[in-house]
Amino acid sequence: MNSKLKVYLAGSIAAGRDFVDGIRIISDTVEQLGLKVVTKSTTVNTSKKFTNSSTLKSRRAIVVRDKKWIRNSDFVIQEVSQYSHGVGYEHAYAESQNKPILLLRHKSLENQKYSAFLDGTDYKMFMFSFYNEDNIKLTLEKFFKKYDNI
Repeated sequence: MNSKLKVYLAGSIAAGRDFVDGIRIISDTVEQLGLKVVTKSTTVNTSKKFTNSSTLKSRRAIVVRDKKWIRNSDFVIQEVSQYSHGVGYEHAYAESQNKPILLLRHKSLENQKYSAFLDGTDYKMFMFSFYNEDNIKLTLEKFFKKYDNI
């Protein structure tokens, strides 16, 4: 895989960090496959339960920064086990930028109801999968292979 390819990895931050271990596994696997995770410092390596954005100015700066990262990324991967308004917004923005998108929900939640927006889309560059440590590498390889030539 091309080491210059960039991945925007998103997951819940302000809404809670219940699946941060899954986010780390996804990030580590993406990097093992040779791609760069551009959001590592904000999504993966943060111990903060809430975003550090106490002012409107700082909150706007986060949105500007993240939209730029999405525009400059080759792929968007989102861990969607925990509901997050920000992740939903980023998803919609990524679609508007014609980015390949992979939504991942932890396999432990497979029998629980979830939003139709996770797998009901007609967006053409989209995959949805349940994941765990056992299948994440194969799932990511399938996604990257499918959209690597776009």
